[in-house]
Amino acid sequence: MEKTEVVENMVKSQINTVQADIQAEFKVTRVEKREVMDKPVKSHIETVKTELQAEFKAEIKALRDEFTNKLDVITDLLVHLIQGKNEKEWEGKDIPERITSVFGDYESGAAKSGFRMDRNSKKVTHQLQKVNQLSPLPSEEQIVRQFSAWTSNPNASRCNLEIFDTPKEWFMDLMTSGTWLSDSHVDVFLYTVRKRANLQSQSSSQCCTILDTAFWSWMNGRWEDFQNNSKSCKWDSDLRDYPLGKSPKYARRWSEVDHLYLPININNQHWVAVCADIIRRKLTVYNSMRSATQDEFISNILKPMATMLPSLLVQSGFYEHRPELSPLITPFKVVHLADNIPQQIVSGDCGVFMLNYIEYLSSGRPLSFVQADIQLFRKKMALEMFALTM
Repeated sequence: MEKTEVVENMVKSQINTVQADIQAEFKVTRVEKREVMDKPVKSHIETVKTELQAEFKAEIKALRDEFTNKLDVITDLLVHLIQGKNEKEWEGKDIPERITSVFGDYESGAAKSGFRMDRNSKKVTHQLQKVNQLSPLPSEEQIVRQFSAWTSNPNASRCNLEIFDTPKEWFMDLMTSGTWLSDSHVDVFLYTVRKRANLQSQSSSQCCTILDTAFWSWMNGRWEDFQNNSKSCKWDSDLRDYPLGKSPKYARRWSEVDHLYLPININNQHWVAVCADIIRRKLTVYNSMRSATQDEFISNILKPMATMLPSLLVQSGFYEHRPELSPLITPFKVVHLADNIPQQIVSGDCGVFMLNYIEYLSSGRPLSFVQADIQLFRKKMALEMFALTM
């Protein structure tokens, strides 16, 4: 009996081993078959996904081109009005009729054109935010009428833009391709960006504030004294007002933000935008004409501000409101953006590129514009700044 039991146990053990091997082999075979069957399915899914993405991008590009072309037509009409040209051609027609002649009937084309026309009130509301949420054109017909009336009135030589009185030529320079932007162009436009954000109470994707051209000038003017006596240097109210949010108008306290955006005028020859990262202690340069030689040159130009900024932060009481940060006095690091950013082709457009860098970045948006967009930006900025007179 014992031998029989031993033999039976051995047979059962061998049978179990064989069954286990068969099951294991069967599982492997099923997995391999499943993988073989899944490969063409996955490949087909990826192919369809790629095709759909390509179609979607093409549709978006076509839609954007359509909006851009239509906006170009409108802004060209406005420029003709500003310059006093073809006034007889439009005599007796109001703005809605002119726009209708360009875009066709409202009922059939309003949804595509991005315009909403109220025929009873004869007002045109331009839905520019669907095309570019950063720089909306004035929405009321009254803005266009007053702009035209002001530019065509020989007795009206200047207008008040809240922080600057400007002649008509100032607007024409702004809208002329390749024309250098002055400090006043830059300051008035950045004022409109700050004011718009303040009035709309919209928080951007990053905590920031925007400075003006005077800050850079004043910092450079203090460099020699700071070098001679850096330890006991006392900042005057002109500069201490910046960290306190008192200057420029509609700016925020630095203790409430992490980034400062400011325009930099390089020897009256070139504009660049700079982002001062207070947390990481670095100055990032956004340059529309990058080269290795110019990068080094601009880094040297920014050295005074990079060196003095820590002292200004300490004396303004910044760190008292930001105890999580250490009050270091070592200079900020200057870096140049390594990624591809929009580059200018037309000489003289650096100021418009710089303003777009600041507006886009401060709103947390990608730098998606190109040289071909710059002339449209010039016209839109002129209209937006003229709206300050209303």
